[in-house]
Amino acid sequence: MATLKLNAVILDGQSLADIFAVTHTFSYVAETEATMTSGATFMNFKGEGFDPNEYDFGGGTLHSMTFNSGMDLYASLSKLNFDLGEVSKFGSTGKALLESIMAGKDKVIGSKEADVLNGYAGNDLLQGMEGADKFDGGAGKDVLVGGKGSDHFLISLTSGNDVIKDFDARGGGALQDYLDLAPDVMEYRMVKRGDDLLIKITDGPTITLQDVSPSRFSDDDINWIF
Repeated sequence: MATLKLNAVILDGQSLADIFAVTHTFSYVAETEATMTSGATFMNFKGEGFDPNEYDFGGGTLHSMTFNSGMDLYASLSKLNFDLGEVSKFGSTGKALLESIMAGKDKVIGSKEADVLNGYAGNDLLQGMEGADKFDGGAGKDVLVGGKGSDHFLISLTSGNDVIKDFDARGGGALQDYLDLAPDVMEYRMVKRGDDLLIKITDGPTITLQDVSPSRFSDDDINWIF
C-alpha cells in the first residue's frame, strides 16, 4: 500500500496534483536516484535499476519519492514497489505520476493543518488530522476519516461508494462537516441502515455516513456547488 503524506503548512490549501501538473524534465539520473525539475519545483526518486546513461528512468523499481520546492517539502510518497518502465508510459508531470502510482489501494495522510486529500483511482484510505480538510476520494470504494476540524467531502456522479467514518453532522456548528455536491449531482435521498445513514445520489454513488442518524442530518450539512 503506497502511503502519501502531505505537508499542509507548505501546501497552504493547494492541491499537490495541481502544483505538480506542469511537465518536469530529468536533471539527474543515477542507478538508485533521480530528479525531475520544473522551475523551483522538483521531484526526487529513490529506487533501484534506474539507467544512469539516459535522461529517462529506463526501467527500474521506485521505492519512494518526494515533492519539493527549494528547501520546502510538499509531500512524501513511501512504501512503493512500482515498476517504472519508460517515463512516457505515464507522462512526465507530477500529477500523471501520482495518478499512475496511486491507482491501487493506497493511503493518504494529512497533517495538523488544512489539507487537500485526493484518493485517485482504487480503494483508498484518506485520513485527515486536525485541520479543516477537503476530501475527494475519486473513483473506487474509499474510506474517508476527517479527524478534527470542519471537513468537506466532495461527491460527484463519478465518485465511488465511499464510507465516511466520522462525519460530524452538527447542523451549523463550528466543527461541522459538509458534503459538497458537485454540479453534476441533481438530487439525493437518505436511507437509514442500522446505525448508519446512506446518502444515495441519483444516477451516482451511495455514500455511507457511519453512526449518523437521520435526525442529526439536514440540509445544513450539504453544500451545493454550482
